[in-house]
Amino acid sequence: MKQNSNNFLRYMLFFSVVFAGVFLVLPKNSGAQVIADGDLIKTAVHHNIYIVKIIGDPSAGSGQVKRFKRLILNPDIFNQYEHLRWENIKTVSESEFGRYQLYSLAREINDFKVYRLFGDGDTGTKRWLNITPQEFEAAGFDWDGIYIMNLNEHDSYVNGSEYNSQNLPTHEFEYGIIPGISSTNDVNKLQELGVNIVRLAPNDLSFAKNALSTRGIKIMVQKIDDTPQGSPGVPPPSNYQQWVGELKKLVQQHPDVIYWQVWNEPNEVGFWYPTPSASAYVELLKMAYEAVKEANPNAIVINGGLSGLNPPRQYLRDMYAAGASNYFDILALHPYGQPKSPAVYLEDYLRFMKNIMETYGDLEKDVWITEIGWPTDPDQFGAVNEQEQADYLRLTYEISFDLDFIKKVFWYRLQDAGEGMGILGKPAESVYKELAN
Repeated sequence: MKQNSNNFLRYMLFFSVVFAGVFLVLPKNSGAQVIADGDLIKTAVHHNIYIVKIIGDPSAGSGQVKRFKRLILNPDIFNQYEHLRWENIKTVSESEFGRYQLYSLAREINDFKVYRLFGDGDTGTKRWLNITPQEFEAAGFDWDGIYIMNLNEHDSYVNGSEYNSQNLPTHEFEYGIIPGISSTNDVNKLQELGVNIVRLAPNDLSFAKNALSTRGIKIMVQKIDDTPQGSPGVPPPSNYQQWVGELKKLVQQHPDVIYWQVWNEPNEVGFWYPTPSASAYVELLKMAYEAVKEANPNAIVINGGLSGLNPPRQYLRDMYAAGASNYFDILALHPYGQPKSPAVYLEDYLRFMKNIMETYGDLEKDVWITEIGWPTDPDQFGAVNEQEQADYLRLTYEISFDLDFIKKVFWYRLQDAGEGMGILGKPAESVYKELAN
């Protein structure tokens, strides 16, 4: 960091006192599986090992306790600290694992330079945060999350390019919505609301693309087949190669569209009829990913959003087991939980899903909520009143914004379409506009 602020020494002296013991605390083995500051943890489903950092007293029941976990990037680190022992690694549940925020900031014990660490095979790369304390805080970093490393570990990492005020990672967050666009008035309404990105079907592109782009509104295209007449659900494509060929042609025709979502809610019988199959979906996803990247190497591939709360957890594990990791760039979720308030489930659920990603090695991928909403039609399942819908919209965006791995949230939807999910003409409309502008 640039040492150009009086606050710098104050912060660094604080670090020296508070963080010096992070790696020096001897992990405690306990039959009750109590996790203490400095412990090593892993889950049963993946081999990655993390060192825990706890700020505050968990036994006091304080809501101010912070929990961090840092990935051990290089197995040789066990040879660089006498107290690190393979036999001291604690296998924890995914729920316990999810209580700890993944963090990768560290500094050498005798140096004030703070680095961000990245996995690179079995070695690792460190990138110096050559910024002021003010820039550090503005970027959303947490002083409490900085780990201490010894000189041997510090020197074991390759030096990557430094961060400065021009290339700092930013907490990018965008307000999305799923609209029905049939006129210029619809596009004007999106601009008025402050919408950053919309989800469109391929057939919408011919009319809406230019109108949206001139207003600075991004587009994510979702390709999925229509429900066959008389069918209770959408079956998977009967010919994967033909379906992927159509997708590739679309990407070639629209090189200015970067975001492409492959299918919708494949974990639901309504969109993978009659029997959802993670392995079958991953086969389609793999072919689609390769075709999209061939058509436009700069394109971003998003999986079909996984719907619901409990079933998607196992479905995501099954996707990884089928080899999905290399065939999507963004994880999409549809965490519907009506009629419950997002305050009682959303943050825990999102962290849980992110932790599943991390246990399978997807440490850096972001998560988008590509659908969420609450219906106000009393005849719909999980209906809420209009004020509750507005309150839940606000909570959804506030909770999501505070999670740095959530980058976009698409509200379902702009207009009512027979289910009361729309926000136009309701209190939720003004709340969305207030938040997005």
